[in-house]
Amino acid sequence: MTEKTAIDQQSSGRAEKRWAIDKGGTQLDCMLIDHGSGGVDVEISSYGQWSSAHRCESREAAIAEADALKAKMLREGGLLR
Repeated sequence: MTEKTAIDQQSSGRAEKRWAIDKGGTQLDCMLIDHGSGGVDVEISSYGQWSSAHRCESREAAIAEADALKAKMLREGGLLR
């Protein structure tokens, strides 16, 4: 996995909401953006504003990354929405 510093908002990739968490008064959403052979982005946004994204080589790797981040947020006091 490589860190992305920007995300193409015009992408035709298929998007799937993975989870939403409230943490410390902040709403965080996780989306998976599938770019086919180009990989899958794990995108985190807060109140609809893009925050960060990571590109994974496969859907399975993206799901594992998203689930690990979700577990971390829940351990730190986040609540699933």
